Amino acid sequence: MSFNESEERLGELTRKTFLSMWSYQNPHYAKGKELCDALVVFGDDMIIISDKLIRFDEKASSDVAWKRWYKKAITGSIRQLRGALSQITKFPQNIFCDVHASSPFPLKIPSPEKMRVHLIAVANGAENICLESLGHPGLRIDTQCNVDSTFMTVGTKYPEFIHIFSKTSLEAIFDCFDTTRDLIDYLRRKQEALSEPERFLICGEENLVAAYVCSQPGNGDFHIPSETFHTVQGVKLIPAGLWNMYMESEIRAERNRIRAPSYTIDNLINHIATEFNSGSLIVGQDKPFSHHEKYFRIMASESRLSRQTISATLQDIISEDPSTFWCSISESKDKPGLLYLWLVYPIIPKSVTDEQLEEFLCTHLRDHITVALYKFPYAKYIFGICLPNTASDRNSHGFQVSSGEFRSSELKEEADKLEREQGILAHIQTYNIMSQRL
Repeated sequence: MSFNESEERLGELTRKTFLSMWSYQNPHYAKGKELCDALVVFGDDMIIISDKLIRFDEKASSDVAWKRWYKKAITGSIRQLRGALSQITKFPQNIFCDVHASSPFPLKIPSPEKMRVHLIAVANGAENICLESLGHPGLRIDTQCNVDSTFMTVGTKYPEFIHIFSKTSLEAIFDCFDTTRDLIDYLRRKQEALSEPERFLICGEENLVAAYVCSQPGNGDFHIPSETFHTVQGVKLIPAGLWNMYMESEIRAERNRIRAPSYTIDNLINHIATEFNSGSLIVGQDKPFSHHEKYFRIMASESRLSRQTISATLQDIISEDPSTFWCSISESKDKPGLLYLWLVYPIIPKSVTDEQLEEFLCTHLRDHITVALYKFPYAKYIFGICLPNTASDRNSHGFQVSSGEFRSSELKEEADKLEREQGILAHIQTYNIMSQRL
């Protein structure tokens, strides 16, 4: 299947943020019948994206050209989004990953009563005209507009809430929100804020994004800072220029520097997906895709900030003495009671096969999780990840998830024995990690 420039960009951005397990480009509902341009299913959240690249007719009068472009780029996308949502809701079993409708969609579609739907229309082709006429490349958003009556202006309620992005807006969003959790949070908080009776006038979505990402106090939650927007004649105004200021700011440079190590989490999730899709998993290849997706969605649900704190404990041990095992534990910022146990294994003799290594790692990781369940009695879940020291030439990874519901007197005896006889987690502090956050 061939993609135009806009579709290729959309595919790259969605795979980066949602990762390959949850993002599917150009799914179909029947042979030769495209459902939408991109579909993301992440638990009960579903993002449907329609991407249109429509040339703006600069030879026609601005009013005529705008109405023509609007009909194809905006109205056309809204029609596709409505049709896709209807099709998914009525016939969730008829979704396929290929044009021949021979490869069934691998993820479970949430039931209509649980489904949280986010509709996105990407409208390309009018940025130059928008920049020339309005002074910013992103379409103007007026929350009281839902027709083509105002030049270069779109709304949000048609009557369903629809996010309409231009190229600049789309790239700004995926630049700032490169985890599923962060992007969905932004879409949800934006919808909540812009659904208020108060009227908003936004000079390009990219400027709303800038205001949002600069709203985070320390390590707290982001929010739409409506209280900071100037009100002009009863209208909340988000001016142009905020995005450019953010892009050139020290805030962005520092933000990118700090979060760089957190991409270890993204790489781990993509690693297991790649291994599974290629049939290369030594342990777990016999399990269905849904088995792996369910557990890796736990890790993929972490925000970028939470991934920073989780990966920081890994960075502390990944390059330590490669002659022995190293273990560290951190708690999710987003989900109190969810602990991540990192187990870094040493250089392994070449005489040990990959199959032997992975069997040993599975046992060793399980033993560490067993002890951790009692070292941290408040833990609801422990997600264990085993991976090589940076000095190792092996690439075997192990992943296990255990629930606090598995605790029992027999397992407690086993945990005590493992700690006493093998020294597993014998010297780790049993404090509540929650209290140690910055």
